[in-house]
Amino acid sequence: MKNSNFTIKSLVFCLFIFGVFLQNTYADGWTSVKIDSLLDIENLVVTVNSSNQPYLIYEDATNHNLKIGVWNGNYFDFSIVDEDVWGGSYVIAFKPDGNPAVLYYEGPTSTDIKYGKFDGTSWTTTETGIFDGETKGGASLVIDNSGTPHICFEKYSTIWELYYASFDGTTWTSELIEEGLGGSNTIALGSDGTLHIASGSKYIKKASGGSWEIEEIENANVASRPFINLMSDGNPCIGYCDGDKVQFAHYDETSWQINEVGGIGYGSVGYVTMDLDGSDNAHYTLYRTYTLRHIKWDGTTAVETDIEMIESTGQNPNIASGSDGSVHIVYGNKYVSKGTGTAVNMLANDFLNVTTSPNPFNNSTTIKLDEQVPENVNINIYNSLGQKVKTLEVKQNQIIWEGDNNSGCKVNQGIYFLVLESNRKMITRKIIKQ
Repeated sequence: MKNSNFTIKSLVFCLFIFGVFLQNTYADGWTSVKIDSLLDIENLVVTVNSSNQPYLIYEDATNHNLKIGVWNGNYFDFSIVDEDVWGGSYVIAFKPDGNPAVLYYEGPTSTDIKYGKFDGTSWTTTETGIFDGETKGGASLVIDNSGTPHICFEKYSTIWELYYASFDGTTWTSELIEEGLGGSNTIALGSDGTLHIASGSKYIKKASGGSWEIEEIENANVASRPFINLMSDGNPCIGYCDGDKVQFAHYDETSWQINEVGGIGYGSVGYVTMDLDGSDNAHYTLYRTYTLRHIKWDGTTAVETDIEMIESTGQNPNIASGSDGSVHIVYGNKYVSKGTGTAVNMLANDFLNVTTSPNPFNNSTTIKLDEQVPENVNINIYNSLGQKVKTLEVKQNQIIWEGDNNSGCKVNQGIYFLVLESNRKMITRKIIKQ
């Protein structure tokens, strides 16, 4: 059953040294925070460490710095990993000492893959030298218990080729896995040293000292990057989107079992990502029709939740789940979480309450603010597709919306969203026009 979660209890605008945070707290426990409203963020990715502490990585497209941030209990503390980075796949993994390492493409004058590692004080970044300038594809990273990084990446010269590479402490070495595989991939490492890779509709593995084995999971039209994880029994599972269906594939010791966890009739489904929590529950995130959606699959039942509107496409969501069941989602320049306790640290003591009456309404509805109008207040009305239909002028704490758009024409019946923003808060209310 889908939940309607657009009614916001509160939102606070907090200015910290390391970023600007604009937070929504939803009725069912989801918290949405704008990472930094001052920066042009690209390719935002989230992961969690073994202590369930979230890390973010992104490119600041204003000055092309690669930045990584860690949640310190009150906000994300960001630092620069590297400079002059232009686009690409950014991946975070953790070394045995608990410090992060990252994998990314250098640019714009070089197309090499770079590897960076943090020693607790500073970052050291090096070119791997394994990429010789062809068109780059997706890349993924995992680090074993000895600290050796293992990466999988694609490149294109005349055809796509899938490669594997590792670092022995002195030299990076690479080997071709298969021709004809390309796009995006993810990699996982078993406790026995077996490497597991998902690329397109293919599952690839290599036991320690063995050779690469490749098999087709199903005759799938994989519409997004397949995400591979290892379940508590050590067997692999893969989450992906097959056309308009969100799928969960897992290996049961003898064969692949395919489960459809959602998406029938979705039509246009955006980028899908998946991660496992500590109880083998699969958590997916995707967007559909300008709505951020979360799906939890426990192996039997899927629970789908619409979290909030996404105002434009192309803000690919990414998800990570902690062993404690916490869920972390990023898209655009937003961080959305549940079960993390972060809301307690970030909420203010005062709230600006907004009501609409009547709601549902036929001809007009009155919007009331329960305190004096703050400075620099904007009220915009959006339809269910995320399109702005009306901007209301706010000069007093009671405003009437006549159910019209900015051209003066009456809008159709349906669900609309009132979004109030000031220089310190933002509040959203769902309005129904009958």
